[in-house]
Amino acid sequence: MKIFDPERTPFGRYWPKPHEKELNNALSRQPLRLAPITGDGRELVERLLSVFHNLGQVSLVLRFVHPEAFGIFSTLIVSLFQIHRPRTVDLYLDFCNELREWKEHFGMASVAETEMALWTFHEQATISQQTRESEQARLDFEGDVWIQRRHLAQTIPPFLEGHGALRLAGILAEKHSRLAAMIAGVEFERLLRLRARKLCGSRKRGPKKVDDLIRRSRRQRRDYLA
Repeated sequence: MKIFDPERTPFGRYWPKPHEKELNNALSRQPLRLAPITGDGRELVERLLSVFHNLGQVSLVLRFVHPEAFGIFSTLIVSLFQIHRPRTVDLYLDFCNELREWKEHFGMASVAETEMALWTFHEQATISQQTRESEQARLDFEGDVWIQRRHLAQTIPPFLEGHGALRLAGILAEKHSRLAAMIAGVEFERLLRLRARKLCGSRKRGPKKVDDLIRRSRRQRRDYLA
């Protein structure tokens, strides 16, 4: 309980101290082992949530017990990552998975230290009294190609899994017609090949004719986009 004491740590400023009596009663009814971690940690997170009923408090406990695997949940860093998940547990686990990606890329010591570094960056880059250093840090962050790839990895694949490439092309068509045409063209080729395999089976000439048609269509699309 000391980590929630505002006189001992800064965490008490952000998360309320759990009600000690209720917490003890919950743990007496359902004893909880914090180690070892099994699987991806989902079961441990779910069990802690059933006791604390607060993701911030749960993440704070996990950050100090397993700093190599968990960080403190922060909406500021979630915004930096551009992570969106409908379920609380999925959101936190993917948040920690993304922290792990950043840890590996930037050579940090642990997931917890990566989270702390990103929180510090956000505080420095968004202060009201902007300095040359803080402004440069923000520009470097926004211009980093690896970071932009990570942002796309958090948005495009989940959308494609739920809606598909043609739906994405339809959404992009109004503002980015060329990009939409390229996405739709590639998806059309993929579907055409699948259909040809089903119709032609083991026959050799059918697929060749399809490939010729696709190459011709691709040339026409390049001419259109040029």
